[in-house]
Amino acid sequence: MSFYRFFFYLLPFCAFCIGYICIDRITKPQPVRVPQILGMSVKEALMTLSQSGMGARIVGYRTLQTHEADIVLEQFPSSGSHVKTQQTVLLVVSTPPPAPQAPALFGLSLAQIREYTKPCAEGTCERPPMIQTFFIHTNGNPDHVWAQYPSPGNRAPYGVIAYCSLAKPQLRVMPDVRGMTIAQLRSWCETHHATYEAIPAYAEDDDSIIEQRPEPGTIVDWAKGVTVHVGIHTPYNARVFSHRHTV
Repeated sequence: MSFYRFFFYLLPFCAFCIGYICIDRITKPQPVRVPQILGMSVKEALMTLSQSGMGARIVGYRTLQTHEADIVLEQFPSSGSHVKTQQTVLLVVSTPPPAPQAPALFGLSLAQIREYTKPCAEGTCERPPMIQTFFIHTNGNPDHVWAQYPSPGNRAPYGVIAYCSLAKPQLRVMPDVRGMTIAQLRSWCETHHATYEAIPAYAEDDDSIIEQRPEPGTIVDWAKGVTVHVGIHTPYNARVFSHRHTV
């Protein structure tokens, strides 16, 4: 009797153990393989891990000299490892270098700015400072920087805007130089800080001007420099060619 009594006491315990083992095997998650996510963006890596039933957590950052950010550089566990579902993969992602500081451009000429940005144009600098120039009519020195944004020393992630002085326009009416001789035109150009281009140039000082550009009465900006193109009455056998004479 004692044997049967012991057997009936042991039977529920054995049934419980067998049921627990069966349920555990049925519901136990199968190991999954960690995918390769190195070189992906964080968004792409999260989508890939989510499709594999895993999560992710960023545990570190590393600065790169490139402009790319949020690129997966390291992962743990490594790709190819077998882990449980819902496993968290630890990531180390990239961050771009800090934004450059705005240089002091006040008072520099356009030629100096070109020299400043020349190494970046040739690809020999790591992070080119982008400088955009705008011209405004001021009383400052023409073609020189009189203001900038951001101010020197502040961070300029999107580059620097340099405001350059533009000489005030000197609008004048183009006079009529037809009928003048070459000598008279040369004297007029020296007085009014202009240049002339004669076609043909194989002429004497006493040869007369028969046509001109800009035409008489045209409004021209003397601040930008004026070149008078004139046609000259020369002897029939004169050699015709273009020549530019600056005074």
